[in-house]
Amino acid sequence: MSLVLIKKQDESLAKTSARFLEDKLQKSKNFILLCSGGSSLKIFDEFNPDNMDWKGGTITVLDERYTDKVDSINSCGLIENGSIKKALSLGAKFFEVNDGDLSVSIEEKTKKFDDFLTGWIEKNPDGAIYATVGMGSDGHIAGIFPDNSSEDFEITYKTGDFVVSHSKGVGEFAKRITITPRFIEKIDDIILYVGGADKCEILTAGLKKDSVTSQLPVSLLVKGKNLVHLATDCIIKI
Repeated sequence: MSLVLIKKQDESLAKTSARFLEDKLQKSKNFILLCSGGSSLKIFDEFNPDNMDWKGGTITVLDERYTDKVDSINSCGLIENGSIKKALSLGAKFFEVNDGDLSVSIEEKTKKFDDFLTGWIEKNPDGAIYATVGMGSDGHIAGIFPDNSSEDFEITYKTGDFVVSHSKGVGEFAKRITITPRFIEKIDDIILYVGGADKCEILTAGLKKDSVTSQLPVSLLVKGKNLVHLATDCIIKI
């Protein structure tokens, strides 16, 4: 892993991340952008999609809730964002993981997402993969949640596929569809967006090389070969 701090003191985390992402995408002709939900969506409130070749770009999510409550579906929240709407009007494509139709099983939606990512990589060997990744206060990233059992964690998430589904989420949205550690390895450039004092201790622990992945999934980003750009207001001590 290469970890680079991109926070600038005179800008908000969202604005700094947005400017960084704009610079990356302006230099790319063929790419896929995967986006977290939650607080990291603030990036797209500051994002300007102009001056980019969106005809070669595809936007989707990192993970999804299996629910019919539209207001809680990551895909629906993302596609309603103003800057994402403009990117679509400029030619970007959007892959919707869940539209709220539960007559389609979670297994079917999972396979469709996995097939999409597999097909995109096969058809675009020189394409770039970017991701905005948030971190929960428990250290989870995407839909990859902590598990006290390393064995159960391996069984759930390290299946050899790019996408899996499970029921290990929190509360009423326990059912999730998520990218896996195997797909994370394919991401060329990650913006890890972590704001809030309540997350600093977990972030610091997760970025240590001796951290336990099953207990702190954010450590997957440390142990891989990805280029990780960290946008945070935490003081990191590793």
